[in-house]
Amino acid sequence: MPNAKERIEKFKIRELRRNVVQEGQGDDYEAIRKRFQTQILPYVRQARASDYSQWLKGYMEAGGEPTHNYDYELPGDFYVAMSDFKILPLYGAQSVNVIVSNEVIIDFSSGLGHCSLFFMDNFNHLGSWIPIYTNLEF
Repeated sequence: MPNAKERIEKFKIRELRRNVVQEGQGDDYEAIRKRFQTQILPYVRQARASDYSQWLKGYMEAGGEPTHNYDYELPGDFYVAMSDFKILPLYGAQSVNVIVSNEVIIDFSSGLGHCSLFFMDNFNHLGSWIPIYTNLEF
């Protein structure tokens, strides 16, 4: 079986051929920004490429596959949950990706919208995508 790095390279080639573009949904930006700053930002820190690389490696070793390939580094919408909180259902460009460590509980009872949760305890995820970026390390 190919290792994670080889599988990512194969995926990149497939993704380049497909060249899929998806559009997000708009909303009241100011209201969303304020809710994000008060209801999510106090409970997270900015994710590093190494944080997401660790999750992605575990996910792929468990048999998972990436869904999207991007020709740029891990963007600023990736966070690591530092304590329990309730996530807001955010959409399009306002959505966030949260890596959830073993001891943290995220309440997603209101829905996720386009947000994604990446769980370190079992390398599962909730959301619709598993992206890869140029600065991930394996």
